[in-house]
Amino acid sequence: MAWSIAAVGRSSEARVVATSLAVALAGASLLWYLLREGEEEEEIAQAPLPRGLSHFRPTSEWQEVPPGCACPPGLEYRMDLSTERSFARWPPPG
Repeated sequence: MAWSIAAVGRSSEARVVATSLAVALAGASLLWYLLREGEEEEEIAQAPLPRGLSHFRPTSEWQEVPPGCACPPGLEYRMDLSTERSFARWPPPG
C-alpha cells in the first residue's frame, strides 16, 4: 500500500502526528479487510464494527476521512499536517 503525505512542516511533533495518523489509517484498513473477507458488498455494509467506527465510502475524488472510519484496502491516502486532516480516494486507473 502506498502512502503519500503532504508535509507542511518538518518538526518532530508533525512527524509524530503523521505517523500516528498513518498507523490509525492502516489499522482501520486492516479491520475493513478482515470484516469483508468472503462477504458480499451488501453484507459488508451490515457488518458490525467496533463501537465508534463507521464505514468510509471512497470515490475517485479526494474525500476527507472522518475520525473513526474503517477504510477499505487499496486506497491512496494524503494528510494535511497543518490541519491534521486525512484524505483518501481510489487510485486512478492505469
